[in-house]
Amino acid sequence: MNLVDIQKALIEDELAIAIKGMMAYDHKNGNSKYSNQLIHQSSRFNGNEKSNRNHTISSEFYSRTRNQIRQALQQLLSSFPGYSPDIMQQANEAIILTDDDLPEPPVNPANEILKILMLTSNPSDTGKLQLEKEHSRISTQIQNSDHAGDFPIKSRWAVTLSKFSEALFDEKPLIVHFSGHGDISTAAIQNAGSRGQALEEAPDPQESTGIILTSEDGRESHFVKTSVIRRVFNSMINRHQIPIQAVIFNSCYSEAQAQALAELVPHVIGTTSSINDEAAIAFANGFYSFLTRTRGDIEAAWDNGVNQAMSYDEPEDRFIYFKDGKRVM
Repeated sequence: MNLVDIQKALIEDELAIAIKGMMAYDHKNGNSKYSNQLIHQSSRFNGNEKSNRNHTISSEFYSRTRNQIRQALQQLLSSFPGYSPDIMQQANEAIILTDDDLPEPPVNPANEILKILMLTSNPSDTGKLQLEKEHSRISTQIQNSDHAGDFPIKSRWAVTLSKFSEALFDEKPLIVHFSGHGDISTAAIQNAGSRGQALEEAPDPQESTGIILTSEDGRESHFVKTSVIRRVFNSMINRHQIPIQAVIFNSCYSEAQAQALAELVPHVIGTTSSINDEAAIAFANGFYSFLTRTRGDIEAAWDNGVNQAMSYDEPEDRFIYFKDGKRVM
């Protein structure tokens, strides 16, 4: 089997075929670099199938474990020599050509793997945020869904500007999620207990608003202007051809960042003001709950996230959404 055949098996949930093909492909390369990881996933798969046949586990546990194995295999396959985004496209095209009885297409009709990159930053000289809790809620929502394998997550903690750029380049995500502080200046979030506090309106949001990252030496906060964030994404999308489809700024005062990126990215979410930390977590929980259930419908996910955040007394228009360059009301 070649890489396209293996990818096709993963998309069609033929895990036994995919595992066999990956083992053969790895052995053919001569170095068996991934042998131990493949043996581990093969053992998990066989054990899960046996337990299901013997009715010793619940159907929910069986499906969740199978999705976790599928996600692990997809991440492993993506690191194989010779793998590129073209492999996924060719596999999907092969499925379309050979299947004459396709069901009604879902929101994500190509069954595309929507890799999520979570970037977080909460420097020690800024107000403490519950980023671990937010990450845990998001991971749980995805892992417990029936389509967990379609949404692999990569995380980077305490990101500096250089690590921010490197993560985008290395992971090539389709969805980027930033959690942390956003404001007008670093002084504004010193000792703040939420994700921002009201400040005097600035005349130029691109230059005076931004996000708070960790300094390169890791010792303090570093304010990064909206114009810089826009340029980073512009470089990744237009120079390095990274097909980012959605960016979520779960941070205060990120309307300017969302509006700036709306020219580059089809789906962008930001906030109009400060956010209560619990409301921010509730939004993320609601967003990813429906992102997995709708298999990639960003607008439906945003709408559900807003519903959840409103239960923490956030106004309906706190989280703003830009679709294809236009703000959705």
